[in-house]
Amino acid sequence: MDAANLTRRVHMGFCDGDFPPGTHMCLIYTTEEERKTLIKKFIAAGFKDHDRIEYFYDEWDVAQIRDELKKFGIDVSTVKNSKQIRFRQTGQIYHPNGTFSAESM
Repeated sequence: MDAANLTRRVHMGFCDGDFPPGTHMCLIYTTEEERKTLIKKFIAAGFKDHDRIEYFYDEWDVAQIRDELKKFGIDVSTVKNSKQIRFRQTGQIYHPNGTFSAESM
């Protein structure tokens, strides 16, 4: 890891503070609307900071997230062409062969 990555911090968008790249968080929410708001804030912060974003979805599909991000002033189709964001269905990531395997992740 180079020196720039050691000092770089990532803003998550839904909480105060910045975190080291690669930080994993578990978010607890009480409603579907709260979950969607957290996702939108996280993705919007990534765009603002020019980070690469990998959005894995199962319940909230690509068309829905694009529509919601437009409300944040983000034109996902323009940004997608820059390869700043990639949308992938969770099955493609977690169980591409039909079965989950931690070793293959």
